[in-house]
Amino acid sequence: LRVLGGLLGLEILFLVYAFYKGIGLLFLQISGVLIVLTVISYLAAGWIGADRYLIIIAIVQLNLGFFIQMLTRKGDSSVGMDMILKCLAAFAAAFLAAFAFFWLARWISLDIMALVIAAVQMVLIIALGLFGTVVGEGGQGAKIQLDIPGIGGIQPLEFVKVMYVFAVAILLCKKDRVDKKILGIPRELFFLVYTGIPLIMFLTAAVMMIIYSSNRKTVWILGAGTVVLAVLGIGMLMLLEPSNKTMLGKVYERIMYFSSPELDASGAGYQGLQMRKALAVGGLFGPDTERYLFPIALEESDMVFVKLVQTCGVVMGFVLLLSFFLLIQRGITISKNCKDSYFKGTAMGITVLFSMESIIHIAYNTGIGPITGIPLYLVSEGFSATTTGMVMIAVLLVISTGGVERSRYNESKIDQRVETFFRMFRPQRRRA
Repeated sequence: LRVLGGLLGLEILFLVYAFYKGIGLLFLQISGVLIVLTVISYLAAGWIGADRYLIIIAIVQLNLGFFIQMLTRKGDSSVGMDMILKCLAAFAAAFLAAFAFFWLARWISLDIMALVIAAVQMVLIIALGLFGTVVGEGGQGAKIQLDIPGIGGIQPLEFVKVMYVFAVAILLCKKDRVDKKILGIPRELFFLVYTGIPLIMFLTAAVMMIIYSSNRKTVWILGAGTVVLAVLGIGMLMLLEPSNKTMLGKVYERIMYFSSPELDASGAGYQGLQMRKALAVGGLFGPDTERYLFPIALEESDMVFVKLVQTCGVVMGFVLLLSFFLLIQRGITISKNCKDSYFKGTAMGITVLFSMESIIHIAYNTGIGPITGIPLYLVSEGFSATTTGMVMIAVLLVISTGGVERSRYNESKIDQRVETFFRMFRPQRRRA
């Protein structure tokens, strides 16, 4: 009760700060909903024996996220209801994911589910390629959004990333099945092929490979090969200077204007320049007046961290950074405490995904990395990023209880059925 009281006190402080920043009445709407959901989530986590500190970290990040989103849209009268609906949907998805993972973990962890997950991912990627819309002003962004009637725009790649974590845990982290092949292919080789098709999860895959791969030579060879290919690829881009109308051209411009942001040809360096100005304006606690503030492209999503620093100062940016470090620390602790290697790998995969996305986002928001357009989980505006972030937090909470189990019986039973199925396609041997 003392910790819960402290958490509610923290939410009240956010509300007071919102009044100080001139958005108190707007933030009051979402704050009331968040307080109720905080109490329910905290008591539910305590009831099932989950890691309640993870709840505290997630609530802090959600408050920061909704605060900065309302600050960027305070002239929009519908922003309060939009935030409430998104908050309710994210919590509902989290509770549903926690319930589903608790009861279905013994099936989700089966080897055959790696193939099912890969198939669903490919369907989403193909649908995005066929029906997706470009995000970004003037067609400068990427095709990452699907517009669904009645729901709005969602980003399928965010869901693809989360599903990838579960597939990696199946392929790399089940120590009792390290010698079992997938479709007749060694597990680690299947993992490399599976990762190489979409290539959107390369960093997460690399970290998981370093931690869990049983073949250390492969890890060193892949690591060295990746560095060499990256250097050669960047060198080729600098020599070829492809047109900005192509995907390679956009990558080239981002690398070029990261190293030389003052070269604002075709407007490609504009975002980098605005970002650096915004960091300078923020100071320690944010400017005293709004006359120093200026709009930043995609400030509510891709540039949410730099917008937080611009409006609230470096101190609030440090609070957000600290919350992500604590979340990563809790994720690693949960992974270490797991007895089953599959759940250990799932918890670590979620933690790695959170950390990689956060590091990349904050790096390009502070000018120490090229702009990539990756959102910040639980903080950036967007239904997909908030919902998938809450789903991953929910799965971590369920794993932290230590009450989920994996069924070896189901695994061997499915193996027999798969073997029987494929045996039908093999030619029968003649008897001597």
